[in-house]
Amino acid sequence: MGWFDEQIRDRKHNDDEAFAEAFAAAFVALAVCSAVLIAALEVACAVLTLFWVVLTVPFAVALTVFSAFRAVVLTVFLPCCRILIN
Repeated sequence: MGWFDEQIRDRKHNDDEAFAEAFAAAFVALAVCSAVLIAALEVACAVLTLFWVVLTVPFAVALTVFSAFRAVVLTVFLPCCRILIN
């Protein structure tokens, strides 16, 4: 019965070593994947920030132009029309 016990003990020891190696490899893979994911998220944030600026600046310019046009219409054109009508 000694030989079988030794075989079982060796098998358990080998299984424990294999599990520890697999766990360590999985931990390293998780760390690498996390680093890649963080880098990808940083790039995505930079791109979204750029798009935000590219999309909002023209809108702000258009709004400013419209506001200036509205001010001219309200202060110059409409009073002139009222004078012409009366």
